[in-house]
Formats: sequence, C-alpha cells, structure tokens
Amino acid sequence: MSDLGSVHHDVLEALAKAGWTMGRQMDIESVVGEMVGIGYAENVHATSLLRDLLGLRIEPSNEQGANFTNAEPFIVDPLGAGRRHTDELDEMVQSLGGSYFPVGWWFCYSHVFVESAGSVVAYSAGLIWRLGASVEEGLEMMVRAHRPLVCIHSRKGQTPWP
Repeated sequence: MSDLGSVHHDVLEALAKAGWTMGRQMDIESVVGEMVGIGYAENVHATSLLRDLLGLRIEPSNEQGANFTNAEPFIVDPLGAGRRHTDELDEMVQSLGGSYFPVGWWFCYSHVFVESAGSVVAYSAGLIWRLGASVEEGLEMMVRAHRPLVCIHSRKGQTPWP
C-alpha cells in the first residue's frame, strides 16, 4: 500500500498480529487474473493492498464503533468476496459509478471493494458503506471503527443502516 507509515499504530499492531511484516509481498498474479477473467477491472490500489495483505485475517482493535459493533475481522480474500458476486459490482457501478475490485470480507459478511481512484466501500445485502477515501483510510476504519459507519446507498424501499 502506498503509505502504511501514516496509519494509526493500532492498525500496524493489528497487521503484525495477523502476520504482516514490512516488505511482505505476496504473489497475486493468479488471483488477480481470475478476478479479471470474471469481469473485474484490475486497479493499482487494490493490487497494492493484495500484495501486502493477501490471506491475512485482521482482527479489529476496537469493537465498539461510533454507531456499530465492529466484532468481525477483515479477511483479505478477493476470490471469496468476488467470485460469485458480480451482481454486487453491477449494483455499485449503477448507483455510485466507478470501477471496483474485490479485496475481501468484513462486517456483516460484507464484501470489500477498492475503487480505481482508491476509495474503499463495503457491500452487504443492498447496502453500500463508504469506508475511506483511500486504502489506508478504509483499512483504518475496518480495524479501529473510529468514526461512524456511513451508508451511501441502499436499494429502493430499503432503509439505510446505520
């Protein structure tokens, strides 16, 4: 990722507990290739996150978020998040615009996506939450739950949550 030095020390600690070390570089070629074959557009922000964190289960450092309980880890697994969920991609593109690449699972089994400009969103059952304007901000939100979770889209007739 571009700047892990700028993230909160709680995030670095959670990453270390999950098995991350400075300089960690995973081989992501086959994973990215499979996702591109399904229809996702590769982007530099998502691939950077995957090179650093693929396969990790990052536990939250704070479970009591500003407006939600953050009791689930961020699991960096693009295949699990994106293999069968291209309908979510279609819904995100139609409602938000942009181009998204799956990177893993998080809160309420939401699927986490990185947009080509670097923002991070999570999708679950018709709800889309903005996690951050950058990969670093999104990761910090998933670990620290230090600000309110904001729903930026819900299906017609569905109540946004929280």
